[in-house]
Amino acid sequence: MKPETSCLNTRALIDYVRARNPENLHLLWEPLKGKLPEGGDPEQFLADPNNWISAEVCRDIMEQTRIATSDQMAVYNAGFESIVQKKLGYVQQIFVRSLFTPKYAIKSAARINDKFNTTKRVEIVEVSNTHALVRLHWFKHLPLTRDFCLINKGIYQAMSTVWDLPPARLEERVCFFEGGPYCEYEMWWDKKSFCKLFFRRSAVKKEILESLIKEMERDKDLIRRKYEQVTRLNEELNKKVSYLLSLQEASHAMVSILDEQRLIETIMNLITSVIGLNRAILFLVDDKRENLRFARAVGAIDKSLEPLKNYEIPLDRMSNILARVAATGIPRFVKDVEKSNLRKGNIVLNLFQPKNFAAAPLIARNKVIGVLAGEMPWDKADGGEPDLNLLMTFSNQIAIAIENARLYRDLERTYLSSLQAQKMAAIGNLAGGIAHDFNNILQAILGHVGLLSYDFGEQAPQYPRLKRIESAAQRASDLIRQLLTFSRKGESLLRPLSLNSEVKEVMKLLSSAIPKMIAIELQLEPDLGMIDADPVQVNQVLMNLAVNARDAMSYDGKLVIGTKNVTVDEEYCRTHSGLRPGEHVMLWVSDTGHGMEKDVLDHIFEPFYTTKDVGKGTGLGLSTVYGIVKSHQGHIICESEPGSGTTFKVYLPVSGKDGQRLGEEKGEDSLVMRGTETILLVDDEATIREYCGELLKGYGYTVLTAKSGEEALEVFVREKGRIDLVISDLIMPGMGGKRCLDEMLKLDPEVKVLMMTGYAVHDHIREALERGARGVLNKPFSGQEMATMIRRILDEEPISGETTPGKSRPGLRVVVSK
Repeated sequence: MKPETSCLNTRALIDYVRARNPENLHLLWEPLKGKLPEGGDPEQFLADPNNWISAEVCRDIMEQTRIATSDQMAVYNAGFESIVQKKLGYVQQIFVRSLFTPKYAIKSAARINDKFNTTKRVEIVEVSNTHALVRLHWFKHLPLTRDFCLINKGIYQAMSTVWDLPPARLEERVCFFEGGPYCEYEMWWDKKSFCKLFFRRSAVKKEILESLIKEMERDKDLIRRKYEQVTRLNEELNKKVSYLLSLQEASHAMVSILDEQRLIETIMNLITSVIGLNRAILFLVDDKRENLRFARAVGAIDKSLEPLKNYEIPLDRMSNILARVAATGIPRFVKDVEKSNLRKGNIVLNLFQPKNFAAAPLIARNKVIGVLAGEMPWDKADGGEPDLNLLMTFSNQIAIAIENARLYRDLERTYLSSLQAQKMAAIGNLAGGIAHDFNNILQAILGHVGLLSYDFGEQAPQYPRLKRIESAAQRASDLIRQLLTFSRKGESLLRPLSLNSEVKEVMKLLSSAIPKMIAIELQLEPDLGMIDADPVQVNQVLMNLAVNARDAMSYDGKLVIGTKNVTVDEEYCRTHSGLRPGEHVMLWVSDTGHGMEKDVLDHIFEPFYTTKDVGKGTGLGLSTVYGIVKSHQGHIICESEPGSGTTFKVYLPVSGKDGQRLGEEKGEDSLVMRGTETILLVDDEATIREYCGELLKGYGYTVLTAKSGEEALEVFVREKGRIDLVISDLIMPGMGGKRCLDEMLKLDPEVKVLMMTGYAVHDHIREALERGARGVLNKPFSGQEMATMIRRILDEEPISGETTPGKSRPGLRVVVSK
């Protein structure tokens, strides 16, 4: 509220309404609502001549006076009665004590007017002992009405009554509010008698009265200056209190939002209302802390913000004011952009065209995460700079809110990643358990089919049907093998490998598998690190991802296969469960296909989950890829959006070994597979015991059987010295195969044991071999595989292929059958 007129006039209006319509006195306070400090008394404020109000508020109070009294001349009457009843405070004292006639009062009117209002200038055109001509020059920039004229008209007409004379005769020759250049009053009043004049002069010494007037004027001027100072400080305090309240509300709103994009939108909406930035722009430091990247803006000058979407500022470009603020953490203010050394062609200045420019760093956890910049309200006449402390306070609140949103995002990612890993592990365990049972069933089917085929011979009419049964069972076995790969229960033959070489090998196969309308592009890093990997399984990963990309693109598009050396840091690992910090090789396969929704992305690695039509996919392709990557201590992620294609990224640890891909090993020499030794066969599945027993007898062996580990130990003790080989299932109820192996080795450290299992957990197999088993057969296996393994263990011959040392005689190697 600007101080444009003293509350002398409003005091007169209050007295007038109180005397006639006291029940409506509250109407005069309406224009002050929201303009006084909380708890302030509006009546006390308006009745104190030391207080000042704006011309607009004074105008509204005059209007409310007419409404409260239902009198269109209420303002004139209030001015008139304030003089008649001597209620004008200092003015009344000046008139009565020093201005001995109306003539001297009129002469002092201009000086007195200047001390009590800034709405007009008073011109004394002519004055005598009984006559005066006065002009009121109203200031045109103020929102004034005829009520301002009426209250002054009442005061001038009643002025003579101060000296106990009748009211003056007043004529308004010209009126500003009716189109004139000013208001002109001509007044006539009676002459004061000589006796009364002499009495007044003799009663008060002129010198004393003048001294009193000067002292009162000095005091009044001092009070006014103090009031102006207090008013200014009060306004600044009110602004700061209002700002802090707004900041508190804004901070509460920001802290409650945990989505970063929605938070940034809210921040930009609050900027103009909280700190008054007319135009503002927000930049955030990128993840690599190399650039400031545009995030959001408000208030551009009728131009599209499209050019800013990919706009970045290198943090080391110290010639840029925003980069300097980010680098130093110190806010900056440029008073006049046009006269400054800022580059006028800068895209930000061009779009926002600010008159001045302020920039503040966003600081959280002792590091700058962004910069907030814009145009601040600032009056050049003040000479100084605006208070940047408030801008910094708000900027810090923004930084904390953004950092909290990012921490929550990372925590959510970590939680979801961990949850996904747990879910996949649970599915893997389930798949492995199912595979064990299925492999036992398939072993029985394939084994008996093999025996029947041998019995009937190829010329028999039943032979083709047996082969179809065998083919179907073999497909089921392949399906189980994929499940085992997903659950990481299958065996991987790791060796130093060049991923670039494998990609080039797969390209030879893709040329026939990918339609010619789909372009294939390779982006291979030349000096790619070596990895420890199974070449067959890596080939399977590449083929599955490439075929999956092909299916997503229909008949045209682009397939990109790339490799790259990357360093994975701890921060990235925190949000990607299962990934370890260190040097990795990254393989990516990208397509321009239809992309995927989030609810599809959440399930793509689960077995049997597929979006393809019935008969066009088993849902095991990506789950197999997942299992292979995990078995290689790697990590796989998928990035996709509907209509934007899909990218798979596979991270594999760099090998600690040097070397090239090993060549294929030579095939094994054929062996004589028959024998006459005694074999103890242990399995809880009756069908397995029947099949293997019949098979072994067919090869000439004597067979003893047991259906549990406990029973096997009884037979082993009873037939001690007679048993040449024990063939035992690894997973059985009760004692189980491993404990049975331990007990047999205690009884006879030289016993030869061959383990077989349908639940091929790599660690379990290694443990069995280290305990003393001579080999492990994975179900389902063929009769020839079993007979070959038996013969080599019994003959203690070195076995070619991938080997794992066990507790056996020097020079003997044992094999895990594949």
